[in-house]
Amino acid sequence: IWVVLGLALATSQLHQYLIPISLGAMLLTVLIGPTTAGIINIALSILVGIMLDNSLNIMIMGITGGIIGTYLCDRAEQRNALVWAGLAVSCVNLMSIFSLEILSSSEWFSSLKISTWGIGSGLLSGVFLIGTLPIWENLFGIVTPIRLMELANPNHPILKRLLMEAPGTYHH
Repeated sequence: IWVVLGLALATSQLHQYLIPISLGAMLLTVLIGPTTAGIINIALSILVGIMLDNSLNIMIMGITGGIIGTYLCDRAEQRNALVWAGLAVSCVNLMSIFSLEILSSSEWFSSLKISTWGIGSGLLSGVFLIGTLPIWENLFGIVTPIRLMELANPNHPILKRLLMEAPGTYHH
């Protein structure tokens, strides 16, 4: 939570829609589970919205992006699925920001221009998720399904060595 709030302060200096709110939900989905992630996502979205002068648009963007991120990360079994989750969050952010901006300003070109910051928000969420996930796994000793799938890969060098040196153990 503190990491996302710190990133919110840092990225809000560039633009308010660049904040990677869905990062918290995506990380917690992979590390703990989707139920906790959903609750924390709503709390983070409200906190960041309050930090930015009670911005309802930020809250809605954070909640919708976090829901999609939670759903897709819950089904992820490989790290490239997390990349796709970040891209999906980018698309959802783009659509939600565009919808909210078009409702408030009625100018579609300026709304579309502003909503492109949502793409950056989703991409930042995906990049920080993939970049920091191994750190969180090691720091808290959590074995995620993604890590288990990587360890079970038959192309892993240690499994190849086990097959060559102790085939009975490998097959058992």
